[in-house]
Amino acid sequence: MPAYLRGEVETGLKGSNDLGVRNYTRVFLVETDDIDSDKHPAIIHEVAAVNGLPLLGDSFPQDDLAFAKSLTVTPLKPWRSWHVTYEYTTDVQVNQVTPVDATPKVSFTSEIFQEPVFADKDGKAILNSAGDYFIDPTPTRDNAHLIAKIKVNVASVPTWILGYQNAVNSAGCTIGGLYVGEGLAKLSRIEVSEIQWQGDISYYTLSYEVHCHADGWKLKPLDAGYRYRDDEGALKEIDGATTAVPLNGEGAVLEDPTPDNGIFGEFDVYPTLAFSGLPGIS
Repeated sequence: MPAYLRGEVETGLKGSNDLGVRNYTRVFLVETDDIDSDKHPAIIHEVAAVNGLPLLGDSFPQDDLAFAKSLTVTPLKPWRSWHVTYEYTTDVQVNQVTPVDATPKVSFTSEIFQEPVFADKDGKAILNSAGDYFIDPTPTRDNAHLIAKIKVNVASVPTWILGYQNAVNSAGCTIGGLYVGEGLAKLSRIEVSEIQWQGDISYYTLSYEVHCHADGWKLKPLDAGYRYRDDEGALKEIDGATTAVPLNGEGAVLEDPTPDNGIFGEFDVYPTLAFSGLPGIS
């Protein structure tokens, strides 16, 4: 049953000080789709697990020594609206549970960018009235990457981050319940916090992004150049070539080249590694 975080309820914020033990309360509003009333006990756990909510063990935003010790889910408008209430404390006894046991938080967003476009939605070349590509400027269109943002507490800085920057998934994987096929995900923007403390327990917060692209991350340049291979495989100059001449994918000059029949290569320019097993990914 889908559940959606609508934000923090500002009027729910409370704080107290009990002989030096600081306590806080935060309240968040979550909404769910219609469900049968006899199923509402099960939805409580889904409401508490909505992406974007704090994790038990997380620190209070303005007090690093106060940590979330408990949460309560309360229905407001059965069974559509819910309050999720978190209690924070600086009590050392409560905070002996290490925050690295917390479940990774996964959220999704998108990034819009401009890309050159040489063909329309049906794959037909976009040409001027003389049959050439438009240049200066080249036409562009909006495109978007889906970005999964993953955040988790770790006991130490993981060594795998050295090799995974800009790596592409070598096999399909599941991120926050979303399946992403082989070669479509690229790990990016790794961040590790400064060392943090919960009582006498130290930890770090690891954050990273996985950019997902429907066309994958291979380099796909047009097969073109100033030389070709003859029937014996010898390289020869293309007579009179002043611009790169389209090739046929096997080193020979493409016969009767047009914008619609160009051959494009495929090259792996990023390292490929298994993503399954990384925090938040299975």
